[in-house]
Amino acid sequence: MSAPLNIPLKEIEAVTNSFDDANFIGEGFLGKIYKGQLPLEGGLVDVAVRRLDHSFWLQELAFEKEISILSRLKHRNMVSIVGFCYENNEMLIINERVARGSLSRRLSDRQLTWMRRLQISIGVVRALSYLHNFGIVHHNININAILLDENWEAKISGFEYSMTIPARNLDLAYEKLGMGTYKSDAFSMGIVLFELLCGREAFVSKEDNSFQASSAIFHYENRELHKFVDHDLFSQMDPLSFNVFSKTAYDCLVPWKAPPTMNEIFKRLERALKVQHMYENNEHSTVPLRTIPDHLKLKLASLKHMRIRLDDILIATGNFSKGSIISSGGFGSVYTAELEHVDKEFCLAIEMDNKRQVLKKRSIVAIKNIDDTEDTIAEQGFYSEIEMLTSCKHSNIINLVGFCYERGAMILVYEYASNGSLSYYLQNVKDNLNGGWTQRLKISIDAAKGLSFLHTANGDRREVVHRDIKSANILLDDNLEAKIADFGLSIFSYVGEKHYNTLYSTNVVGTPVYMDPQYRRDAKLKNKSDVYSFGVVLFVILCGTVAYHKKYNNKGLALVGREHFANMEMVDPKIKEDITETLLTSVKGPNQESLDTFTKIAYECLAKAQDDRPTMENVVKELQNALFFQESRKDILRFSPKDTMLALDDGKDCGGWKEYIGKVSHANGNTTTVTVRDYNSNSRYESELEVGRKYRHENVSRILGYYEEEEKRIIVFEHALNGSLDMHLNNPHLTWGKRLKICIGIATGLAFVH
Repeated sequence: MSAPLNIPLKEIEAVTNSFDDANFIGEGFLGKIYKGQLPLEGGLVDVAVRRLDHSFWLQELAFEKEISILSRLKHRNMVSIVGFCYENNEMLIINERVARGSLSRRLSDRQLTWMRRLQISIGVVRALSYLHNFGIVHHNININAILLDENWEAKISGFEYSMTIPARNLDLAYEKLGMGTYKSDAFSMGIVLFELLCGREAFVSKEDNSFQASSAIFHYENRELHKFVDHDLFSQMDPLSFNVFSKTAYDCLVPWKAPPTMNEIFKRLERALKVQHMYENNEHSTVPLRTIPDHLKLKLASLKHMRIRLDDILIATGNFSKGSIISSGGFGSVYTAELEHVDKEFCLAIEMDNKRQVLKKRSIVAIKNIDDTEDTIAEQGFYSEIEMLTSCKHSNIINLVGFCYERGAMILVYEYASNGSLSYYLQNVKDNLNGGWTQRLKISIDAAKGLSFLHTANGDRREVVHRDIKSANILLDDNLEAKIADFGLSIFSYVGEKHYNTLYSTNVVGTPVYMDPQYRRDAKLKNKSDVYSFGVVLFVILCGTVAYHKKYNNKGLALVGREHFANMEMVDPKIKEDITETLLTSVKGPNQESLDTFTKIAYECLAKAQDDRPTMENVVKELQNALFFQESRKDILRFSPKDTMLALDDGKDCGGWKEYIGKVSHANGNTTTVTVRDYNSNSRYESELEVGRKYRHENVSRILGYYEEEEKRIIVFEHALNGSLDMHLNNPHLTWGKRLKICIGIATGLAFVH
């Protein structure tokens, strides 16, 4: 089209009937938009007339900017300008009107299929890439500024906020000044991509500025984005197309790394479109068969007892039915199904005796189908998981119970962790019984033990660096026992004369907000990089929020935790409301000594220099100390015998104390029989109380409570129904077998105390 015309005001008033409400079609930030038909060369042209609002103080600048850009630059995915009018204090911009209006009006339209959404996103990115080539940042890409013609092709509009960056190397300088850069368009595009993916607007409430994209990021990082997507829309998607598209949107939004350029986004979306096209034309099964690397052939041959037929997996999952998905992200989706597999006692045996019968069982399992089978990193991750999980056997590491490498498929089968990820658990726990401080300490210890095991070389087993420790990769079983999972990025470390050798990687990988800053900066990798990531996990457990929550102002939880680790305001309110119940009393909130021990070791894990961080062995010990302080806290043992104690006998003198049997009354009216010692020696009392609190074991007499007032010193013990051993030495019913068991119990208790 030729240069825009300067159209008289009276002609525009004529075609819009003096801006009559009947011709009103929408409203933007700069003013209202009206439809009309303008007689031009060649006939009538459908137009949209933007009438700029006089109250906008930059009205004239925005008017000139829009006309300037649309006059100079022409592109199939940019709206076309017809003319303008600047007359009688009216500023009007006249564009060709597109048939289907803005994308915001069509976002939930069933006609807007997944294929069309892919094509629309590609059109928008193509136009933005074109603008960036001329040094122009749009600065206001959103679903209202994207228009759709009769063929559903995207046309971007709304250039009033756009700006020109004089040279690409000034991008960083502009960013420091708070001005728009190419990155701002990438961020906006990420929001648009998530809106297209989910079929809903990012801002669900203009009143409270509720930002849906944050939820989309949360679901993506926890591999549950499919739950956030419209069900009918999700059913149309090829899994690989979904993964490529969602990862692209995610990469545009996360503040911890540079977003992709428009050219990079374009290439990714083209790939998502290509695989979707193959999927809709029944070409998705033509993934080429690959050659297994030589060094892995022997490994896979030794694990033939763990191979599961593809047909069995397809039957179990209903041909990977969308309804079976429990998580998605990365390179694939995870499904749950009932499947026959090798019993876990056999699945980790590397060299199976062919003559030995392999026991199998049928149970619920988690099945990871690696959709991105064309990606070499995905393939490396597949092999890495098999190699790591068949080399590392530990109760706090997820069990691999089978795999499938058949007809181009790459599938891993794990034991099923019914309580999901730690991240999911913390976000969804509703009661203090399951989400209290004691339970979180136990989960922390479990995970730390698993990671400590990975970091410890033993015989032929080499040390492992996980490289992606985060709350989403710590799974919880039926008993809330933690298990480290997702070894796709893990590598074996080298152990020589120095226990901790350094690896240098050309490919820095991991989740940005959990990533060791020294590793990210210098590509210097040690197992202490995992320790840093685990420190972030500990703060996630303490705060009960995701590590990238918006309240951390784009710093991420690690930086905020390091700056304010002693601040009780960071502690999850659920922990503060935690009620610790004992036989004698109940106390609100965590033990302060336990909390201090936990936060101190979490803080030490986040040390900037790798060598300043503790080993995971030390982390385990400190977390166990924190649990001990919580479980043996003095504040939950103190009670008043006047209110709760009822003596059942006159007692007996035992030298340093008087011992009698009593009953403790509960709030519900029930009573419990206990053994009570009333001490006449303060030193004996303090020694007994200190040891009893410190050494809690099934073979050590258990303290239930204590009482101190003036000269009174009382300790309440769990009542031993059969009394002391000396009462039964001549008992004929005390058989040799029972005597041996008693001796073992005594020895076990002493060994624990020693």
